[in-house]
Amino acid sequence: MLPSPGATLSVILGLSDTLSIIISAAVTVGYTLVGGLFSVAFTDAIQLAVLLIGLVNNLVLISFFGGA
Repeated sequence: MLPSPGATLSVILGLSDTLSIIISAAVTVGYTLVGGLFSVAFTDAIQLAVLLIGLVNNLVLISFFGGA
């Protein structure tokens, strides 16, 4: 899970991959410690809502345009 944001940071900031992964891990752990498990669960709920909205949107578009 951590290599993805680490790779993004390394490209955007020009840092090494290792340092970027360490920064990503520190931010993730800090976010969890400060906000607790509630903040992580809240973030997961928002991600689920966004995914469901995208799924419904795609189903509607496919039904109108027939997938062509």
